[in-house]
Amino acid sequence: MKLLISDDVFSIFPEMEIHGVIFHDIDLNSVPNISFDDITTIDNEKIENELIIWKDVYKRFPRDKKAKVSIDYLFKAIRNGKLKKISSLVDIYNYASLISYSPFGGECLHSMKDGELALTIANGEEIFQPLFSNDYEKPLSGEIIWRFGHNDVVCRSMNFKESDKFKITDSTNSVIFLSEKPFQNMQGEPESGINFLLSSLSNVSKSYLSFNLNSNNSYLYF
Repeated sequence: MKLLISDDVFSIFPEMEIHGVIFHDIDLNSVPNISFDDITTIDNEKIENELIIWKDVYKRFPRDKKAKVSIDYLFKAIRNGKLKKISSLVDIYNYASLISYSPFGGECLHSMKDGELALTIANGEEIFQPLFSNDYEKPLSGEIIWRFGHNDVVCRSMNFKESDKFKITDSTNSVIFLSEKPFQNMQGEPESGINFLLSSLSNVSKSYLSFNLNSNNSYLYF
């Protein structure tokens, strides 16, 4: 399987980086049970500054009017005491997002067979099935998306809206976690999120691989 950032993305975001980690054959019975109650301190100034930068990011390509970075929702939910637990692996990458102030997403590798997962620009004809929906929609032409193969949209507007087709389920034990960093001056620290994921799952996985893609190293085979 190949993971890459396409050249057209670098034409909009020359500093784009993707931080991520892949875990294979996780022992789901041994995954740590995390609690969002453990996050007792939130740097409000840091998150607000990060959200300002992400608003600028989203102004640079066509997107849904409601599109916003995933950490916007997460921090609002945790401040209001409404952040719900979903499943062990989803909770862990949401926790990584919160402690790193960086958006993390996770996808089930069982649903991706020997194809190409790319951060790229949509042509507007790709197919997207929103999370927990039976309906289908298309991304906007020029929207930055995660695409698997030629037509399947994995996530719209980088990390705004996830696909139901590639979601992590209770039986998923091989995953890829990804975090986008479009600018170098961002407040978020995806490295700390990667470190948390490694500390949580490396000892309960058969194998794992962490990586950082950028303009000098834009693809990975795994």
